[in-house]
Amino acid sequence: MVSPGTLDPIVVENRKTWSSHCRGSSSSIVPTSKESVAVRIVNITKHYGSTTVLSDVSLDLHSATIHGFVGENGAGKSTCVSIVAGRTSASEGHIEAFGAPLQLGSPRAALKAGIAAVYQELMIISRRTALENVFLPVESGRRGPLLLRREMRARYEALLERLGVDIPQDAKAETLSTGNRQVLEIARALSHKARFVLFDEPTAALSVAEKTSLFRLMKVLRLEGVGMVLVTHDLAEMKEAAELISVFRDGMLVETRPTQEWSRPELVSAMAGPRVRVTGLLSSSQVSDPSTAPLARMGLPLLRLSDVRLSSKKVSVDLEVREGEIVGLAGLMGSGRSSLLRSLAGHRACASGAMEIQGRHRRWPATPIAGHQLGFHYLPEDRKVSGLVPHASAANNILLGSLGVDSTGFILRSAKARARSQAVAQRVRLRTSDLALPAERLSGGTQQKLLLARALVTGFEVLLADEPTRGVDVNARADIWAAIKEIAAEGKGALVAVSDLDELLEVADRLIVLPAAGKAIELCGAAQGTTREVLVEAMFQ
Repeated sequence: MVSPGTLDPIVVENRKTWSSHCRGSSSSIVPTSKESVAVRIVNITKHYGSTTVLSDVSLDLHSATIHGFVGENGAGKSTCVSIVAGRTSASEGHIEAFGAPLQLGSPRAALKAGIAAVYQELMIISRRTALENVFLPVESGRRGPLLLRREMRARYEALLERLGVDIPQDAKAETLSTGNRQVLEIARALSHKARFVLFDEPTAALSVAEKTSLFRLMKVLRLEGVGMVLVTHDLAEMKEAAELISVFRDGMLVETRPTQEWSRPELVSAMAGPRVRVTGLLSSSQVSDPSTAPLARMGLPLLRLSDVRLSSKKVSVDLEVREGEIVGLAGLMGSGRSSLLRSLAGHRACASGAMEIQGRHRRWPATPIAGHQLGFHYLPEDRKVSGLVPHASAANNILLGSLGVDSTGFILRSAKARARSQAVAQRVRLRTSDLALPAERLSGGTQQKLLLARALVTGFEVLLADEPTRGVDVNARADIWAAIKEIAAEGKGALVAVSDLDELLEVADRLIVLPAAGKAIELCGAAQGTTREVLVEAMFQ
């Protein structure tokens, strides 16, 4: 490693100050440049079609300051970070970086302006060396590859000395820990002379020791005048690392305060906001025979999981789905909700633990066919990629799960098949006129109804639904939940993952919350008194 004397004298002095601060001082060391605005966000709005994911956000981000962004899934914080980093374009508004207009929608322009980003999904090439990952892509020079390599090695040593870590230059990235790979991302940002770094969920895959090391590096950078944004769902981490915290909710910036002025209950309350019911979602007129539902919910367990663990997750899950019951899965992004559903359906082998189906111990399914044989039917999160045959008709998409019974290939052969598709279409409130159309020409809500109709044709005991109403309009959402309620009223069960907490509270009889670590938490439904604030508090445990 190069000696500290070869570094910028200001850097060396700041590192000495930080070392003395770590040894005893409890006061916050803030450089005189703290009040300078590094990034100014002005009236930034982002639309995806008719959906607004970020609405009129204005915020100043300062140099030499760690600024925390918190909020539920879909609150807008990561979208805001992505726009500042140039990964996503804005629909309206503008951004200034260090006093100059920033070209939006261009990561290269952001990097040139001194803004870099470190994401949860690390952009590291496993088979490349640590040195190569820091300097990729490298512009070729006229002085030959040997001299260029020598310069890279010297700069690499200086960068890692600055960060206070030692990673061998020639070590393959695939042999390094997640924490060390993340250090390489930070070093890459600094190699581009970044003066502002955006950290989007950087601690999700780190151990406790690696998190501690990351926060140490962030504080070193702060002392050098680098400004930062930290996005994390761990409120304890946020309170430890950030000096300012901004709360996002429903695509809007709710409030910004110094960290010491936020208590945990206040943060949770600000993230949750007032509880809003999704009116009409469970209208009794939409359920064929709602009076049977309470009796059905007294039925026997269809599915029981005990001490189930998902690979790479630190959560233990116990849950039960009974006849006539809708059980909701809640959790932050990356909590394992989708992984659990895919494992039950046989689409992904990443779960272990005891599973009982109708009182009998069963092995976890290794294939989708095995999952279906156990009585599961899976509605995937991405209907277009994993669920539909786009060019096939709606009717053929419905009958895809029973081709051997009512059809040959993708051609309906019998009046019985057409009658079957029409019958299930009516149950999920699909128009008969839509059945002849290609699935790709139908709206998102109608496409989701096709998958639900296919489940009814195929048959199942437990419906596994991952975000069944994502990207659909209010009327289609009501139809989908009404159909699922009717299915439950017939004595089936449903295990559903839904990010919209108001919606989840309204439709679920019970809730299973998957926190970042520890044991899953069971809550009763809204009818028994669980509020949105209680649910958010459980998610952020």
